[in-house]
Amino acid sequence: MVRNQNLLVIIAVLWLAVIIFAVKMQMHQSSTHKNLSRHISFQNTNPCLTAVYGPCINNQSNLLDLWLPPYADSAPSSTSYPLIVFIHGGAWEAGDKSYMTCQGQLNNSGYAVASINYRLTHEAPHPAQIEDCKRAISWLRSHGHLLKIDPNRIGVWGVSAGGHLAALLGTTCDTEHFSWESPEKISSSVQAVCDWCGPSDLKTIAQQAGSSYILSRPVKIFLGGNPEEKPELADEASPVTHAHKGCPPFLIMHGADDTIVPVEQSQELAKALKSARSNCTLEIIPGANHNFASPKTINRVIQFFDLVLKKHG
Repeated sequence: MVRNQNLLVIIAVLWLAVIIFAVKMQMHQSSTHKNLSRHISFQNTNPCLTAVYGPCINNQSNLLDLWLPPYADSAPSSTSYPLIVFIHGGAWEAGDKSYMTCQGQLNNSGYAVASINYRLTHEAPHPAQIEDCKRAISWLRSHGHLLKIDPNRIGVWGVSAGGHLAALLGTTCDTEHFSWESPEKISSSVQAVCDWCGPSDLKTIAQQAGSSYILSRPVKIFLGGNPEEKPELADEASPVTHAHKGCPPFLIMHGADDTIVPVEQSQELAKALKSARSNCTLEIIPGANHNFASPKTINRVIQFFDLVLKKHG
């Protein structure tokens, strides 16, 4: 009799535990749904998903926005789109993912588009910025099956400081810099790089700019010291240092009259990539300054990504 009573008590306790667990799961799912719904906004006709890709959420550092092509909802579940990841500029100390203003053109051309935040230099110096960029690529790749992203067709496009980070992503694809890689050990490699007017050699930029050099303070904050004081770190943070034969195809665009990042920086990177026998196209835009965005130049970017990312699509 006592045994039967004990057994009934055990069964009752187990059932109570199951009920409590089920209620907690339902509450968690409801909370998750509410949290997710707060991160969904709409821009034009395309739904924008804002997601957390890493642990650094102060100042929204590890957030990204993702847009799919407008017809993605009606596409078969097996459909996957090539992805273009945009990295904003701002001298590593300013700016955010809202700097992406042409996602509609890219979406209409058949691309998924992500625009990422990363830690700025008031939060942490190099290598925090490239670590975040690599983590964002890894996160997007690992969730590709859910987000309709083709993990084998990821391109990156950066402007100014974002161009530097895009070039650094491209020149360090799965190389020896494992300390920069995502702890999840998911590849952060990209298959195409578009670099708009990004610094490429932090040891030569001051000399090339001459008396008009205005990036001295941002570079010093980025490195935690002047390049002359930290030559090894300046080399590590410079894409030209890492140019090698296995780099993905590059399109480098730069204004001929750039007064912020000297055009010689892009010429230097193109020379390093070509010397390493990597595929690189350099286009210098006559009469253009640091900001040369236009329908023509954006179409050129799309043309480049079409050539590289859609040839096997």
